[in-house]
Amino acid sequence: ETFKEELRLEQSVDSGRPVPKQPEPKDPRDLRLPKEVALRQPAFVMTVHVHEKERDKRFVVINARKYREGDTTREGLIVEEILPDGAILSIEGHRFFSRR
Repeated sequence: ETFKEELRLEQSVDSGRPVPKQPEPKDPRDLRLPKEVALRQPAFVMTVHVHEKERDKRFVVINARKYREGDTTREGLIVEEILPDGAILSIEGHRFFSRR
């Protein structure tokens, strides 16, 4: 089944159709980008990660710029949520987890 799904995804990318979303895992740390989206993902480095109980005090530094939850980086990544051990980011509507 996994092979069939990968083949369907490759065919949809080749045909220009949008990439279908996969169901999200229960643990947000298991969020991964589909292969074809990961290939288009811009390069980034998260050098600082600050998680506080109060959401307005949380932030990350990505490619030398400070971002809070809800911000969009200059590379087009959206900082969706900052967790104690990393952050949930998204690109092209696909969410993924990045470790601190």
